[in-house]
Amino acid sequence: MRALRSFASIFKVEMGDFALSVDPETGTADSGNIECDLAELFVRVGEAAKAAERGWTLLIDEIQYINEKDYAGLIVAIHRINQKGLPVLFFGAGLPQVAALSGDAKSYAERLFTYPSVGALDRNSAELAIKNPIEEEGEQIKVDALQSVVTKTQGYTYFLQEWGYQAWNTANQS
Repeated sequence: MRALRSFASIFKVEMGDFALSVDPETGTADSGNIECDLAELFVRVGEAAKAAERGWTLLIDEIQYINEKDYAGLIVAIHRINQKGLPVLFFGAGLPQVAALSGDAKSYAERLFTYPSVGALDRNSAELAIKNPIEEEGEQIKVDALQSVVTKTQGYTYFLQEWGYQAWNTANQS
């Protein structure tokens, strides 16, 4: 907590009405250098998780929007906890260019992470993604409408979600 407080105080992070009442640990994660500070912070969190026989997971969506300097700091931090064998996991989701952006931020990042591709759903899975939530609400969708949605979205999850959301909100009836 003291390392987190040191880190947060440097970057003036506010969390609504929430305030930490722990004194900062001077000299830990407070240099203003994101690569050093974030690595120290992650190590401290990892050590606390290990001591508690737990793990810690960081999830970041749309990771392609992180600026290169901050992304480099994140990569260094993940590399450091990996070297120390601490129970920390990182999952970043983003567009296909994430692997290249990682390599631009830190050359070794392409070897540090795996970059699985997540594509469109197959036809049956796409149909179930639309049909099941509707049926769970006690409603129905016509077969031709369902097939049209799957064809137009080509099974891409974002488009399936958006189509389902918009159709549900604009429908006057089942």
